[in-house]
Amino acid sequence: MAITAQTIDHNTLTHLVAAGAVRGADVIGHAGGWGVLIKYGMTERTLAARRGAIRTFRRFETLATYLKVIGISQYNVNA
Repeated sequence: MAITAQTIDHNTLTHLVAAGAVRGADVIGHAGGWGVLIKYGMTERTLAARRGAIRTFRRFETLATYLKVIGISQYNVNA
C-alpha cells in the first residue's frame, strides 16, 4: 500500500464526511488486508488505527461496511 506521511483518525473522518468535505476514497489492497486513502480538499491521508499505525481491514466486506456506515458510498478499489 502506498503509505502517506500523514494519517487521519476516525473522529476527524466522520466530521469531514458530515461536513461534505470528503471528495473521494481509494481502497488499496496490500499484504494482510485492505487500507483506505481519504481525499479531501487538496489533501490525501491514510486512515489510522487507534494507536496511530495505518488501519488495515482483513476483509474487504468489513471495510465496505465501515465506509458505508460513516457515509462514503463510492470509492475506487485498487486490488
